[in-house]
Amino acid sequence: AFVTLGSESFSQAGAGLAGGHAGVNYSLDVSSLNDRGFSATNPTVPFGNFNADRDPLRQRSLNGSIDVALARDWKLDLGLLYSEGTSHYDDGPGRDTRDDFRSQVARAGINGKVREGWKAQLQVAQSLDDSRSIVASFLPSRFRTTQDQFLWQNDIDTPLGVVLAGLERLEQKVDGTTAYAVRQRSINSAFVGLNGEAGPHSWQLNLRNDRNSQFGNSSTGFAGYGHRLTPTLRVHVSHGTSFVAPSFNQLYFPGFGTPTLQPEEGRNTDVGLSWSQAGHTLKLVAFDNKIRGFIPSGPLPANVPRARIEGWTLGYEGGIGKLLLRASWEAMDPRNELTGRQLARRSKVQGMLGADYAVGAWKFGGTLLHVGKRFDDSANAFALKAYTTLDLHADHELAKDWTVQAQLRNVTDEAYETVRGYNQPGRGVFVTLRWAPR
Repeated sequence: AFVTLGSESFSQAGAGLAGGHAGVNYSLDVSSLNDRGFSATNPTVPFGNFNADRDPLRQRSLNGSIDVALARDWKLDLGLLYSEGTSHYDDGPGRDTRDDFRSQVARAGINGKVREGWKAQLQVAQSLDDSRSIVASFLPSRFRTTQDQFLWQNDIDTPLGVVLAGLERLEQKVDGTTAYAVRQRSINSAFVGLNGEAGPHSWQLNLRNDRNSQFGNSSTGFAGYGHRLTPTLRVHVSHGTSFVAPSFNQLYFPGFGTPTLQPEEGRNTDVGLSWSQAGHTLKLVAFDNKIRGFIPSGPLPANVPRARIEGWTLGYEGGIGKLLLRASWEAMDPRNELTGRQLARRSKVQGMLGADYAVGAWKFGGTLLHVGKRFDDSANAFALKAYTTLDLHADHELAKDWTVQAQLRNVTDEAYETVRGYNQPGRGVFVTLRWAPR
């Protein structure tokens, strides 16, 4: 169980229980969140949506699962995730716009051993999102989206590695007060893969075919190979393809979607080198991602005929005594190959530095994040400045089952945006009391 209090009248409380007996295991978690919030927008927001009022959030959630052991190494698995609440957002001066939402994911499955070296699973799941928008100056609107999933998967041991093969079906539907040109689609898929290793060698192969009732047939694949040059040094190379269909909102939402939008098709190549020794790990990866029909984020998206994201990332994790360190730096060139402009909302550099130190019943830590300059639009007319944030935390073990944690987020009160006109949280203090019996 825990209770958190923080800045802007933030409060959250939750409790969970897990256990099992005689082949039955269960877990149940409930939580409640209330956040008075701050103004989501500032005067630079497009479409005149600025409103200086606070935009609070209220949310209640439940997460439960149960699995039952059946005869001969088989197990029945059931789960439910449910959430409801009210979210306020800005939609112009004097409009207290809010959205009442309900979201749930229910699943049921059975998995077990068909025979020695062959495991199988059958799973059925449904996700539901239901929202009702209330705007003072306009009529209310309602959206209800559902996705049904049916999965049959097999994991089979072979001399070359583990073969993964199966079938999947997705049924996607959208309904509400806004009439979409297309309200439902289905995707039937078949997939097969292989994961294996022998001595210093490791490999992975995957092939998938998706038949989309709206966008037709597509096949994607992946091939990767790794080789351990020495006990501490490993090199790997991989190549994969991707296919991403636009969502119903990207296609048909009034004033936001583009009905003529087409799917993305990508090809990505990675080459990497990793070194590990005495608790230290250093990784360097170079990547080159070419995308036809790239779909940018934001309103009225239009396919970018040819986009390319190439660069490299360097990461480190390790420790010196009770001091744990982590760091990463990523440099890339995300660009529209036809115009040479930077892709919207993507920076060319991003870095992170983190540290944790434990002494007695105390643990201290912090994370420094830097994100470089970006542009909010494809024409690169509206710049989003680079920003650097620092978060600190301290944990103290009060007793065997009790801990208290304090967080100071955005220590320097950095003002920044990830989308033009939308504010990010300023400096905030949060204190959590947690009880976890051991």
